[in-house]
Amino acid sequence: MAQIELALLIPILAIISVIVTITLDHRRKMKLIEKGLWRAEIEEEKPRSDDILHGGIIVTAVGIAILIGYQLALETWVSVGLVLLFVGIAMILSYSITKRK
Repeated sequence: MAQIELALLIPILAIISVIVTITLDHRRKMKLIEKGLWRAEIEEEKPRSDDILHGGIIVTAVGIAILIGYQLALETWVSVGLVLLFVGIAMILSYSITKRK
């Protein structure tokens, strides 16, 4: 039963985080437009390959965390903590990799 709860919790949290991210980005753009500071070129400054690298590292870390949690037959909340730990490590790793460029 605990694995079913975890399986439902992860997609729900992912959807909520995507909605929050899109909403916050939209609000930021609207504030910049109201102040007259928004330029279309701002969106193109960041290379797309960095985004793909960040996503790939994070997805890999989540997969490793889920695999470890499954193999060690950990409790649900311990597995969630393990996933969050690996996401944090992946974010630090991807930041340090892209910072060097």
